[in-house]
Amino acid sequence: MIYTIEKANLISEQLRKFKDAFNYQLAGHYGNINFWMNEVKESIIAIDNYNKRFKALSDCQKEWISNHNEPVHEYCHICGGKCEFSNGIPSPPRKIESSLLKETRKNLTDSAYYFLIRIYNSGMIDYTSLENLCNEIDLSIEPKDLKIKNKP
Repeated sequence: MIYTIEKANLISEQLRKFKDAFNYQLAGHYGNINFWMNEVKESIIAIDNYNKRFKALSDCQKEWISNHNEPVHEYCHICGGKCEFSNGIPSPPRKIESSLLKETRKNLTDSAYYFLIRIYNSGMIDYTSLENLCNEIDLSIEPKDLKIKNKP
């Protein structure tokens, strides 16, 4: 699994835990809302820029291979050394499927959304603050998710 996906999944899992926390615990996490929003935003940017970073990684590896003209043998899981059956040309990096990136991004934004909704429904923020926080990560608010109906 790539770092970008692992980090997004870790943040998603944390936010899911917060969503189900006791109110006093939720209040503590709300105290760090700027930190959590920045984590979500940075992770979204990392997911959205994955293809660009992958291309740079792949291009640099290809350039290194062509410039150094030295064999790079694969690891042999049987003997623990270099594989004698390898042709010395390293395998190119494997790109992850765009569907996994989309799914991870959706899980992340859903977790952030329900965390923010829980904070709002607990009375810790008003509707305008909820709206501003959701706008930071390009989310719209579903009226059916709101228990407190004090929308301006």
